[in-house]
Amino acid sequence: MAKKRRGRGEGSICQLPSGRWYADMSFGLGGNGRRVRKRVYGDTKNEVMEKMNQLKNDAARGFVSDTGAMTVGAFLDQWLAAVKPTITRGTFAGYEQHVRNLLKPHVGGVRLAKFNSLHVQGMYRALADAKHSTAMQRKAGIALRAALSWGVKLDLVKDNPAKRVTMPKHDKPEATILEPEQTAAFLKAANEDRLYALYVLAIDSGCRQGELLALIWRDVDFERGTISITKSLEEVHGVLAIKPPKTKKARRTITLSAFTLEALAEHRQAMLAEGSYKPDAPIFCGSRSGSYLRKSDVYRHSFEPILNRAGLSFRFHDLRHSCASMLLVTGTDIKTVQERLGHSTPIQTLNTYSHVMAGSQSAAAEKLNAILASASSESRSATG
Repeated sequence: MAKKRRGRGEGSICQLPSGRWYADMSFGLGGNGRRVRKRVYGDTKNEVMEKMNQLKNDAARGFVSDTGAMTVGAFLDQWLAAVKPTITRGTFAGYEQHVRNLLKPHVGGVRLAKFNSLHVQGMYRALADAKHSTAMQRKAGIALRAALSWGVKLDLVKDNPAKRVTMPKHDKPEATILEPEQTAAFLKAANEDRLYALYVLAIDSGCRQGELLALIWRDVDFERGTISITKSLEEVHGVLAIKPPKTKKARRTITLSAFTLEALAEHRQAMLAEGSYKPDAPIFCGSRSGSYLRKSDVYRHSFEPILNRAGLSFRFHDLRHSCASMLLVTGTDIKTVQERLGHSTPIQTLNTYSHVMAGSQSAAAEKLNAILASASSESRSATG
């Protein structure tokens, strides 16, 4: 009786003298006429079986090819196709852009089997010579590391040389904080603007612009004086879409000041008169369409004209920074500020606003000095 042949991609599992397990798998002929074979390794038999199943799934989706002749560019294309269903549209758009504009021009033609740390180092140098910022260089490195880690997991590459190369250092600029008189001047200039309530809410809540533009009227509880942040608005290739928060901490309920609630109530009345109000409609919407607003439209038709009238220059995001600064300066504890901003941890808040905290430390030192000096004076009086 003839021995039954293994099916395509079925492979066989064997154990090495070292105790590790491996399996050889065949996936038919590649585009060059050569048979495509893969070997996967694991510390246990079950781990190897899991990798085999993953390779079978990838083969069914067309993501397995002859890596011996594969270029880094072709590998990156397969990685993008594989991760697309698992990440947000915005994240994928960023990866795709970095692969196309930053990675492929410099390392795309290198054979994947020969790719090493020197190629990675050369890529960073080429990006620097092309006047790309350190922030963009790091984004290219992050995408390359993620792609190669995926390749290691599937045994398409032996290791991740990008992890052995230090990414260019990038010092994030300190957040711009508005002085109280600047905030007052900005709101005065915005008072007659159709989106006045947007700016009041931004300063009070500390929300990100995408979170504010995604709000609908059902997210506001006027009786409790709160808003619920459960989503964000993003724009990818000109298409607007609602996406969930990045982290659990970003999903939050924020208590608003009476001033902000009054501004929102007046905005609701204006939207009713305009015919733009519906419970499930965006709070801040287009005057004609009643649909979600693009950040570019907000900037061009509202934010920039207000800045010009006020004689100021800053980013919309700086309203969020100013909210955090005001809270910290007035003595709000770091945990409360973290929760209001939707940061994942208090450490993130501390790192972002360390320069603001330095000012708070000086104020705290002055208060402690007064307390200690008073206690010392009383002690001397008692002993005298």
